[in-house]
Amino acid sequence: MDDREIRESLPQCAVDYIDVVAKKVRYRRRVRAEVRQELADHFTDALHGISDEQQRVEKAMALIKKFGDAAVLASLIRRGKKRCRPIWLKVFIRACQAAGIAFLALIAYIGLLLTGKPYISVDYIAELNKLVKPTADESMNAQPYYEKAVALLKPEPNDLPRQWEGELTAEQVTAVRQWVAECAPAAEEIRKGNERPYAWQRYRSSDGSMLGVELPQVGKQRKLVEYMGWRAWVHAQDRRFDEAFDDMMQCCLLGQHIESKSVLVEQLVAVAVESYAVKHARHVMTMPGVTAESLARFQAEYESVLAKSDFRMYYDGESMFMKDTIQRTHTKSGRVAPLAMGRFVQLSGSAGGLDRELSAYDTVGAAAVGTFMALTQHGDKEAMLRSVDDFYNRAQQTAAMTPYQARTVSPSFEEVFERLRGMSRLLEFLLPAIERTIDISWRTDADCHALVAQIALERYRREKGVYPESLAEVQQAGYLKEIPMDPWSNGPLVYRRTDEGYTLYSVGTNFTDDGGKSVNSNGDAVRPPSLNALDIVFWPVQ
Repeated sequence: MDDREIRESLPQCAVDYIDVVAKKVRYRRRVRAEVRQELADHFTDALHGISDEQQRVEKAMALIKKFGDAAVLASLIRRGKKRCRPIWLKVFIRACQAAGIAFLALIAYIGLLLTGKPYISVDYIAELNKLVKPTADESMNAQPYYEKAVALLKPEPNDLPRQWEGELTAEQVTAVRQWVAECAPAAEEIRKGNERPYAWQRYRSSDGSMLGVELPQVGKQRKLVEYMGWRAWVHAQDRRFDEAFDDMMQCCLLGQHIESKSVLVEQLVAVAVESYAVKHARHVMTMPGVTAESLARFQAEYESVLAKSDFRMYYDGESMFMKDTIQRTHTKSGRVAPLAMGRFVQLSGSAGGLDRELSAYDTVGAAAVGTFMALTQHGDKEAMLRSVDDFYNRAQQTAAMTPYQARTVSPSFEEVFERLRGMSRLLEFLLPAIERTIDISWRTDADCHALVAQIALERYRREKGVYPESLAEVQQAGYLKEIPMDPWSNGPLVYRRTDEGYTLYSVGTNFTDDGGKSVNSNGDAVRPPSLNALDIVFWPVQ
């Protein structure tokens, strides 16, 4: 019986009742049609054989009263239909409902995340400035003299080679000599600065974050050191070796002033400066015409300066970079702030900080990246900060030990490093190669002390006519106060006399004496003294 037949064969009260019930069932169209048909059949059967219209209406009303309220009846029918579903359909529907609820919960959670704002509780720029500034008057600060020296430097000649050990053309020699003479006032300012007991600067940030800290002094210091290197070259070419050695001493003193508990990059520059001075001093001391007296004076002065050097890396300032980034990517409650996190990920490889303006496209991308990290990150803000402190404390303890001593500690530094890196995806972006910086500091320490031994060996050869069989002979003869130790072994640097002279080296980062081979694990030659070599060779070098 279709809808038209129902309306024609049944009283209007029955039709209206059937319409209301079918509508309130609130089910699929097919099910509503079935309900209409079933109700129509009930009314048709009840009215069968009754021809009087008044009686038909009264009978229909009596049946409606028996069925009861249309809404109640519709609800009962709907329940019955649901109970009659097959099992697979019930399971499927429940699964869809659960997925829908989960999706809505996820959307709500993401919405909550996206409203999170970073909570800045510590001014780490101010903390860094407190860390580096000693309790001293400004008149004791060497930094203003270094800045004045940079201002006095003239542009260096074009096509000037970075290394001055090789041959220069006549035009290059003339240009270098003229440049060195014109910049003599800068050398005087460097000397004045080196006479001050301290050197510090005031750190500033373009956006208030540690990632925005400006380090213009790094490039300026490099220019000063390169100038002093060429000044030493001119003095050495003129056989004014004492002055050439003094220029290298000024580089060492500049490097000492850069040494601090500040940011890691500046500490690495400091050890690079001292390595630069050692390298060029080696070249000068082997030049023809250098007297034993000049060597003795240089050794005494260099030993005095070296005694004040601290090649260890300090990580207090470096840890501030990590802690500041954590606070700038997390809310007060410790949750990740997705937009800030995403912006950090996008900008971590650039010079910009977290507060740099982003385009609409960048903002959407940052939100997506940050939301992903927020959903996949484990651990909270406070736990991360504690782990950062624990890690850098351990790094500081490791830096105070020689690599040979550190390898005996359990858990090893590598294990601590991996444990922290696995705690958060954010930390994977922030953790520098701390272990490498420790190796660099110890390599520089050994390199500088090896230079002292080399000066003593040269003095010994000039007096005795030959190199000694061991460093102990040099010490016994009074040319050397202490035999330099090898940080990667439990003994002194390895010294061997050869037909061409001698070799002096450390067993290197593999803790194995490979016979003084300045090659990597693949057998490829590397320039000494390199951490990548099987042995860290200090002499001979090209």
